[in-house]
Amino acid sequence: MEATVLKKRKTTISKGIIKKTIKNVICKPDTLYWPTLSEKEEKELEAMLIKYRIDIPHFKKLHWNELKNIPKNQRPKPPSVKKAEGFIFGISECSSLLENNQVAALILEAAINPRTIAQTLLRVCDKNQVPVSDCDHQP
Repeated sequence: MEATVLKKRKTTISKGIIKKTIKNVICKPDTLYWPTLSEKEEKELEAMLIKYRIDIPHFKKLHWNELKNIPKNQRPKPPSVKKAEGFIFGISECSSLLENNQVAALILEAAINPRTIAQTLLRVCDKNQVPVSDCDHQP
């Protein structure tokens, strides 16, 4: 008696046909200029901004298991951070003021990762002719 090999049945999902598709990819073909400060400019900027230094107090957020047992009005809140007059922090605040031409200059942290986060800001600065510089801050 001979053993017979069972024929493989094709599944109904693949049916053995390779489906080829074309995907659209949107990208910016030209490179984005990312200006940087020289050492001298960076030291001058640091000297000017030292009087506007903001100290952010340390705040440790409690885990939800501990927090849920405390009534809402008694839960610890993070301390407020004093803002320096004339300075804007954050991408959304900067972008809204850039759109309205209310920004004199933009300083970006060099360690932004990924840099695509700030690309929209750079484009608006270029369009509105707002000076931009990259500050490589090392504590």
